[in-house]
Amino acid sequence: LMDTAATQPLQGLQSFFQRETPRMSALADQIWSLAELRYAETASAKLHIDGLAAVGFRITRDVAGISTAFMAEWGDEGPVLAFLGEYDALSGLNQQSGALVCQPSVDSPGLAGHGCGHHLLGTAAHFAAIALQEHLRRAGQQARVRFYGCPAEEGGSGKTFMARAGVFDDVDTALTWHPGSFTGVLSQATLANVQARFVFHGRASHAAHSPHLGRSGLDAVELMNVGVNYLREHMPADARVHYAVTDSGGFSPNVVQARAEVLYLIRARNNRDAAELYERVQNVARGAALMTDCRVEIVFDKAAAQGGGRFSGDTGRCRCRAGQPPAGQCAAGQGAGDLRRHRALRPCRRGNPVRLNRRGGRELDHPHRAGLGGLLRLRHAVAFMADGVARAVRAGTRGHGARSANPGR
Repeated sequence: LMDTAATQPLQGLQSFFQRETPRMSALADQIWSLAELRYAETASAKLHIDGLAAVGFRITRDVAGISTAFMAEWGDEGPVLAFLGEYDALSGLNQQSGALVCQPSVDSPGLAGHGCGHHLLGTAAHFAAIALQEHLRRAGQQARVRFYGCPAEEGGSGKTFMARAGVFDDVDTALTWHPGSFTGVLSQATLANVQARFVFHGRASHAAHSPHLGRSGLDAVELMNVGVNYLREHMPADARVHYAVTDSGGFSPNVVQARAEVLYLIRARNNRDAAELYERVQNVARGAALMTDCRVEIVFDKAAAQGGGRFSGDTGRCRCRAGQPPAGQCAAGQGAGDLRRHRALRPCRRGNPVRLNRRGGRELDHPHRAGLGGLLRLRHAVAFMADGVARAVRAGTRGHGARSANPGR
């Protein structure tokens, strides 16, 4: 619980919160409807940039060479107090706000959706930044308030590239939060991870007339997946391996698929374990290619470290796609960790239909309460982060620290 001294600045800002809440709620709703994927959050980032610039924040664009990363700063002296905001969506999680069953959103076309609540995450951090700005103005205190627009948390490790570029080096305190089902401070460690695509190249043929001439890339993908599933028994208990078949090779069963692709995400407790497990997964892929007489192409996508230090291992060839960090930045494990947090919002769980509305409320059967939970989370997150900043300002120290909140109901 916040002590009396810490709550006094918040009590004095109640009129500010009441005035700005409709604007912040509208911002969250707009980003919900955009649902832009990693490194393509152009419109979402612009909404944050425009809102912060309008209240006097100086904007630095293209931070770390990433077109959808930015820094907004207010103030010229004092400790550097930063808020981290995210705004990327998840592929395949498009859903209608407030729906009790899985159904596509009517106001957000496409397959992507904010199933992890980043429309709230970034907006609440934005709200906290301008609330701190208002408090400092009223109190006559000095500090440099920053909002970091951090793209591609979902499968892109955007903060890792930003950390490696040194954009957080002079920050004294960094605070963020994540929508969830409870209010608390998270202190658990996160896993290092490596993501790579495995593309199998075979030879097309007619599956009935000349199957002996074909070499199936899809067979290789299936054999790789089977091999990795057998690997699970013999890897560290806290390691994780996930995959998604991103190209099955076509739609005609009477054609031997000449090309197929699978995306793998490997997680482990530290960089060394992640590198070792990644090498074992690569060996399974090579074995699948041998068994099917195909050629495997291993395309490193990204990595994030559990702690400091450079990720090492056979990363294959780097093929950064348009909009992703530029070539030469693909050894992403160097620097800070991925700061990935617990996923508490998951729509449409079998046997337990949960309505996930666009303001983050998880309601079981109360249509009139749609959006209330998320609005409360927004206020809780702002209060939590403002409390942390108030403590930092009062302490007057220039130590380095980070605090992660998970406000819920």
